[in-house]
Amino acid sequence: MTGRAVAEDRGAVLIVDDDEMIVGLVAQGLLAAGYRVTTASSGAEALARLAEAVPDVVVSDVNMPDMDGFTLVQRLREDSRLRSLPLLFLTSRAEAADVVSGMRLGADDYITKPFDLPVLVARVDAKRLRPPVPADRLQTDRRTGLASSATFMDELDRERERALRSGRSGHLALIGLNESGSIRARFGERGVDEMLRQVADVLGAVVTPLETAGRTPDGGFGLLLPETSSDDVRDLLQGLSERLAGRRLHVEGSKVSVTPLVGYVPLDAVQSAKQAVEQAGAALKHAQIHLDL
Repeated sequence: MTGRAVAEDRGAVLIVDDDEMIVGLVAQGLLAAGYRVTTASSGAEALARLAEAVPDVVVSDVNMPDMDGFTLVQRLREDSRLRSLPLLFLTSRAEAADVVSGMRLGADDYITKPFDLPVLVARVDAKRLRPPVPADRLQTDRRTGLASSATFMDELDRERERALRSGRSGHLALIGLNESGSIRARFGERGVDEMLRQVADVLGAVVTPLETAGRTPDGGFGLLLPETSSDDVRDLLQGLSERLAGRRLHVEGSKVSVTPLVGYVPLDAVQSAKQAVEQAGAALKHAQIHLDL
């Protein structure tokens, strides 16, 4: 089940509970607060939803079929992509030993039933705004598994300085999809999250250990290509574009074809990481205009 927020978008929450009445009540409160909501009835189903798109917060029961909440939080904390994902337990298990067990396994909060809905929403707000590691300093982007925007920009700045010192310039490439806007309009933010994850899988498969794939501050994708000639960059990006264009993405149960957009800039031609992103972004925008024409 997926629900759309009716207020300002405040992010996504996955509710994991086999009690339909509880799921409906929690979903209603979160939707009214402006959250997008996805649900699962067990830990196993929750992992399947997380493989499609990663939310901002998980609210989970403990007692469920197939896989209980304690096992679910263990699985999340063992996964580098999901390790920092905030999880709140919402459960009828109120014994002190249960609370201790849940928190030791890696839960970020423990709320017992019966509960006050406004308090639950406030706690979700708190975990979204103040995750275990500040969101802007995570080394890995939670939604894609690539370098976070802060990490990517730091590495871009270091590589630009190395290129200037060594005289062997690398390149920054930005990758976009012409259909991003239509996918957002048709499937909403969850559809975009599913699309991003699959594009990230393609990028992660083509980069070498010396290259870096990550997110840019505007939410796009970047490739940092050290000591790479213009000819090599063109060949690499051509192959990447063909690979993306030839892949049918699965978005909300539908198969979607995409048209890649690429812009790149040599690092010895810019004065800062920010300027590199701006110039590569201008080149990407030019590619989109050329495609439209």
